[in-house]
Amino acid sequence: MSSRSLPIAVTILLGLTLSMFAADKVAPVRMGSGLMTFETVPGWGLDGNGKSVLGPTHGGVVVDKAGNIYTSANSGVFVFSPTGKVVRKFLGKDYTNIHDVEIRQEGQDEFIYAARNNAREGIKFHAVTGDIVLRLPFPEESGLNKGKKAKFPFSPTAITVAPNGDIILSNGYASNHIFKYDKTGKYLMHFGSKGNGLKQFNTAHGMTLDTRYDPPRILVCDRNHQPKGRLVHYSLDGKFIAEVVTGLGMPTSAAVQGDYVAVPDLHGRLVILDKSNTIISVLGHNVNPKTRVNFGVPQAKWVEGVFSGTHGSYWDKDGNLYVQDWNVSGRLMKLVRVNNLASTKKAAAAKVNAEKAKAAKIAAAKVAAEKAKAVKAAAEKAKAAKIAAAKAAAEKAKAVKAAAEKAKAAKIAAAKAAAEKAKAAKVAAAKATAAKAAALKTAKAEADKKAPPKKRTSKVLSIVTKPLTGLAKVVGKTLDVIFD
Repeated sequence: MSSRSLPIAVTILLGLTLSMFAADKVAPVRMGSGLMTFETVPGWGLDGNGKSVLGPTHGGVVVDKAGNIYTSANSGVFVFSPTGKVVRKFLGKDYTNIHDVEIRQEGQDEFIYAARNNAREGIKFHAVTGDIVLRLPFPEESGLNKGKKAKFPFSPTAITVAPNGDIILSNGYASNHIFKYDKTGKYLMHFGSKGNGLKQFNTAHGMTLDTRYDPPRILVCDRNHQPKGRLVHYSLDGKFIAEVVTGLGMPTSAAVQGDYVAVPDLHGRLVILDKSNTIISVLGHNVNPKTRVNFGVPQAKWVEGVFSGTHGSYWDKDGNLYVQDWNVSGRLMKLVRVNNLASTKKAAAAKVNAEKAKAAKIAAAKVAAEKAKAVKAAAEKAKAAKIAAAKAAAEKAKAVKAAAEKAKAAKIAAAKAAAEKAKAAKVAAAKATAAKAAALKTAKAEADKKAPPKKRTSKVLSIVTKPLTGLAKVVGKTLDVIFD
């Protein structure tokens, strides 16, 4: 036994000793190595009495973008907060016996894809409402059912989703074909078959999209492949690429984060591989042949830090792991990344200091801003007062000018009115005089008309008659001469 293994063994022994006490009295157990060192969280996910709320577990685990943990059990899908409290659950026949789950962001919503071996289907349901939006039955279009008297065996064990939305469903408990559907559920193709050949599967039990590669690959957990379990890579169009790892125990599922993949092993352990597919850490290794690969280990016999039948796992955004055992009592564990603990404390202290500095900076900026605001307000007030005074003076001058112009206009109007009045009076007087003269003339004419004729001795008449008189005298003289 190595010097590194000894403390771990001691810790496990301590966990055995403390298992008889309440979960909150059980010490955390450290496991793994290097960057992939973890500590258990005793009592995580248990109720107030320290009992499991799940019932039998034989499924998978996923984590949503908010950090909530989804796990499938025989009684449905349970949703836990990161602190281990049940926040909701999906119960009923539509959510029981889910063997594997995968979560995917689609638009504003998250959806869970699930393989239901006992129900002979794959499903897709909304992660919040639980509404089933798609069902994937056996694809008769594959032609695999033709010529068979018995119904084609269909018992899906794993599901994953390609970047374009195509759905990949493994018939791992039956024919070991892997079926590919489009996002609407339309059958596209299938590949693989049952056997121990290079391109065959002997219980294609788990599957995920291996995003460590570009383009991504399908990573298949070939649990019972002989002589030992293995991981296999296929392209998204079903072409064999390579064996990834051989000589494993019974790999049940896979979960990828960054350059690392977590692979639960039914033998009671979880292995972590790096991008070169080298095993860099082993968690919860069970050395007891009586309790590993054993569904029937009751909660009273659970050992902190030791797994019995590791079935599903998933990473959260901080690199912590959630691990589900295939277990009669229903076991779900949280493993906290140890290097994250120190870095978390350091980051927390740095965050506090940064927040203090930020707060001080914000406060100083606020004071300066308020001072500047006050100065600006005073300047604006003075400016406004100056503008108001200038405006008042301008308005006063305008009013004086307007009054003067009004008085001038009134004077002009009065003079004009007086002139027009005088003119009108003169015209009226002239008109009256003319009318009077006309009346007098008319009256005189009428009087003259009515009066008897009389000799006029007026100067005017004498002027007219005088020449005639002279003419008459001349004529008379002339006649006298003639008649003489």
